[in-house]
Amino acid sequence: MILHRMKNNVDSSYERPSQDWKIHDGKAVVDFPKFGHGTERNPDFRVTLTWQDVEEIVDALANKKHEKALRAQKAFRLAGAIEDLVKISS
Repeated sequence: MILHRMKNNVDSSYERPSQDWKIHDGKAVVDFPKFGHGTERNPDFRVTLTWQDVEEIVDALANKKHEKALRAQKAFRLAGAIEDLVKISS
């Protein structure tokens, strides 16, 4: 994940990548320590995503025909169908 600094709704030249993923209270958390530089340095940032956020991101990417997002949607539907089948056969 990359956190970009925005100024006037335009990407600035500063970005910070992070692979520091954690799970906290059932949410995905990514920390971006000491984001910014010089006088624009801000305190640490954290991005928190719920599963609903992830589903909405996958849906948005699938709407743009992103191949992996389309596959993920199919996998979610297949898993749901299998769960339904197991319930019916129990």
